[in-house]
Amino acid sequence: MFKYLFVLGRKSELSIKEIECILKDSKFLEKTQKYLLLESKTELDLQAIQKRLGGTIKIAKVLCQVKENKIIQAISKHLLQKFQEDSKIKFGIGVLNFPIRNLNRLLIGVKKELKKAGRNGRFVNKNLKNISTPVLFKEGFVRGKGSEIMIVNSDNGYWLAETETIQDINAYSKRDYDKPFRDARMGMLPPKLAQILINFAQLKKDGTLWDPFCGSGTVLMEGLLMDLKVIGSDIESRNIEGCKQNLWWFCKEFLLPQNYKVFQHDAKTQLREKIQIDAIVCEGYLGKP
Repeated sequence: MFKYLFVLGRKSELSIKEIECILKDSKFLEKTQKYLLLESKTELDLQAIQKRLGGTIKIAKVLCQVKENKIIQAISKHLLQKFQEDSKIKFGIGVLNFPIRNLNRLLIGVKKELKKAGRNGRFVNKNLKNISTPVLFKEGFVRGKGSEIMIVNSDNGYWLAETETIQDINAYSKRDYDKPFRDARMGMLPPKLAQILINFAQLKKDGTLWDPFCGSGTVLMEGLLMDLKVIGSDIESRNIEGCKQNLWWFCKEFLLPQNYKVFQHDAKTQLREKIQIDAIVCEGYLGKP
């Protein structure tokens, strides 16, 4: 059995529901507002899952479960085994459901244990707080140049899990801010939320989704990234032209096939021709800004 820790985004209810839609065969061991702990019979492709989930900040693979007085020794042992050839071991510790005031003691304790073993250690926790996603990227943790150990306090002891994947904030920023057509007046759906909405629909690969209020095409772009065929329509001709610009740019930028169709249409009226779709995914009118 393989156990994994999913660190959730700000709207944990959406994050949990999204994971349940994608990983239906997994057993959910513990759910809170900050994390979800699950068990899988098979090893999961965490990189692929992380890219698909809009509501999960990072995913960690569970290493073991220990008592509180064994946490420092267990973390030190893992780091020494993993970085046998590195002159200096770079690490970080994150805590969930565990007092943040204990972080200082744990970080210094691990550093002392490494010193006893004849190794130098450097922790990257700033101001003795949990590590932010930008810092994990900057320090090269996503490239294997360090290790973040997450500590989760549960009823039966403390779970130790090593962070394997992190939400790619640069990729989301590129998809959101680099596209040629943006209009703040009509509102802008974040790519992460578009991902969550599409995952709720539970479409199979090569399925077709329709967004009848496509705007600048955020839902359609995220659908293309999931290997879906997408159809978009909007009542505004300006939005249609902008959406087409974005989709052309998106397919070129991310080397995707142009599996999309976009046309002007009032959603209150009947379509001129029949379209074959598997799901409707959209954000309707939310009122004035």
